Amino acid sequence: MGQRQQDRVVVQPIKEETLSGELAQRERQVRAHERAVLAELDRELAVTRLNEGLKREQWYENLVLRDAGAKRSRFTWKRNAKPRPVKTPLVTEAPRFDCPPLRDLNDIAELLEIPMGELRFLAFGDRCLEINHYRRFALRKKNGGSRSIAAPMPRLKRAQRLLYERLLQPIPLHAACTGFRPGYSIVDNARPHVGADVVVNLDLQNFFPSIPITRVRGFLRYLGYNQRVAACLARLMTEPQIETVSWRQRGFRIETGPRRLPQGAPTSPVLANAVAYRLDCRLMGLAKAMGWRYSRYADDLTFSAVGEAAFETGSLLKRVRSIITEEGFTVHPDKTRIQRKGRRQEVTGLVVNRVVSIPKDVLKRFRALLHQIERDGYEGKQWGGGGDLHAAIEGTINYVAMVDETRASRFRTAWRRIQKKWPNAGEKIPSGEKSD
Repeated sequence: MGQRQQDRVVVQPIKEETLSGELAQRERQVRAHERAVLAELDRELAVTRLNEGLKREQWYENLVLRDAGAKRSRFTWKRNAKPRPVKTPLVTEAPRFDCPPLRDLNDIAELLEIPMGELRFLAFGDRCLEINHYRRFALRKKNGGSRSIAAPMPRLKRAQRLLYERLLQPIPLHAACTGFRPGYSIVDNARPHVGADVVVNLDLQNFFPSIPITRVRGFLRYLGYNQRVAACLARLMTEPQIETVSWRQRGFRIETGPRRLPQGAPTSPVLANAVAYRLDCRLMGLAKAMGWRYSRYADDLTFSAVGEAAFETGSLLKRVRSIITEEGFTVHPDKTRIQRKGRRQEVTGLVVNRVVSIPKDVLKRFRALLHQIERDGYEGKQWGGGGDLHAAIEGTINYVAMVDETRASRFRTAWRRIQKKWPNAGEKIPSGEKSD
């Protein structure tokens, strides 16, 4: 490095009148050498800056850099066809994050307040049964398409709620994670990106189903639980891929694929956030190194920048996609948006150009709906695509209050006038034609 700096000092400009023959050729060689040295210095500086930014995240340093010397892939999800038996002691180490100590399956049954037979039925008894622990259906999306939901049946749902309250709640989440977290909302996710020159939105495809049982079991092992306890807990909080077959006029559901996080279970959001901790650490380190800001709400990733960093959007996206792939997730190919200053910039449905606010067209349509109901009544009116107009209106008012309490108070006043004029607002209003 000292020699390179010396080269930069030795090179001096040569007057034009002295340039001739060998001297001119020597001048061109020296200039080319100088440009190569400067390019090498710039490249080393950029790499050093990126590495230092990644190392600022303590979890990234502990979980990734300690395995840097290993000569094998860090993310291999192939299942061994013939796994060798492993003898695991009942207790490995003390649980982390104030999680309850669970030594065997009896402790799990006591934690969930169920007998051992029911625990075995919920965790291990669904490979080939007429009874299924999940009710599967499709939920229509606002922008078209459908979302597959796997809602647990009552007994399993009660067990998952207890696991969430007694096991998963003490687990800390990354500061950039704002989705499915008590005390946080979409406003907290949008606030860091207010007034940015460029806002980049990405979406993780199939966020919950992309997390297999192997990652859930590995995370539980990291918490300090032994192999038996981690395997049982992981099966309680995941769903299998099933196929329905008929035999002797009876229908059976057979487990045909690996188990994954269900989209609809009470434990899936916090488990997904916990498994994505290392993803948040790496993306936050990258954002800091490149001068960007980062936040994540469930499967929505948002980056923003001000000043010169905003011109490095292409480089940022390339590195972000690489990290996401290494962490076992997939970027949705149709949901990447680059929003620059001068047009409306949205983060999780909120406008962040100057302040966090609700889009004006939404407020205008909602105000018009309340005016039409107050004038003509509820017949033929609809809001939000649901059948309960009363609940949809109150939900929208609460949504506005989360962002702008002053504007929400005006909507509440108009809604009280409507309820006083049309007293049947408490009943479930059948859906009709969508209002303008």
